[in-house]
Amino acid sequence: MAGKSNDRALMPPPASPSRSPRRSQSSQPRTDISNAFSESVKLEVIRMTGTSCWSCATPDPEFAHVVAQKDGQAPYWIQAGLFPFSFKTAVNCIPLCPICYSAFDRSSDPCWVFLPTNLAFFIMWEMKDRARRAQGVDPSDRTVPTIAQYRDHLASQGLVSQNADGGLYRGYFLKDVLPPAYRSISLLKTLATPKIWHGHPMAAIRRGIAILGSARCYALDRTTIDQLATLRRLYFDDMNLINERLAEAYHAPPKDHKRKRSDDESDHDDQKSPPHRHRYSQNRPGYP
Repeated sequence: MAGKSNDRALMPPPASPSRSPRRSQSSQPRTDISNAFSESVKLEVIRMTGTSCWSCATPDPEFAHVVAQKDGQAPYWIQAGLFPFSFKTAVNCIPLCPICYSAFDRSSDPCWVFLPTNLAFFIMWEMKDRARRAQGVDPSDRTVPTIAQYRDHLASQGLVSQNADGGLYRGYFLKDVLPPAYRSISLLKTLATPKIWHGHPMAAIRRGIAILGSARCYALDRTTIDQLATLRRLYFDDMNLINERLAEAYHAPPKDHKRKRSDDESDHDDQKSPPHRHRYSQNRPGYP
């Protein structure tokens, strides 16, 4: 059973050049979100995760929003009932060193992401919850797994302790942004070792689904990509979430739908009348 003593990746921290050179390695502009957390939230995160980068254990991390404050799709996720938490609290915060932070905080080209290790649990939850909602059982709003429910599921399998601060997650680099001295395969595998994160699983899943639009997503294994795509479909393939005007423009039947249907019905009647040859029969194989 995993305990706090071995839930962190054990690796020597990289050398510590000044933060500005590290940040300059990224050619993409970074959104200014780290300093938005209150001091009390930062202290709470430190209490649960320590004073090192969650990804690589480098000391003196920054505090990143998992769901970014400027996430333009956040209202859509809220409308879908997928974000039952405040973005300004510890459940939406992960401590990351400047390198990992820069790789994570690139909305147009993310180079690092972290995900729940058991995405199948979230797929099954949503399928069961969708069936419940379809029956109209009150309350009919969507439910998503809480931090405790995900942890308890893993604890029932002996993967984490029952008093762990959260569930297991795995980090993935989509681009090799580590310093040359730390690019060995063994180190990358060490950094991918599942670790406990205290936050809300839906925040991490939001980041995971976002990378499906990136050509870099294929750095992940096929199973993980397929599971993320399944979750995206389960969460958002819902006409109730689509703007009515857009639905009418793009999903409505074509104007000649009724006419085509009448033609089809007429053809069906012709087939039932032996004296009349089908009007398209001359173009079909087997007809004279």
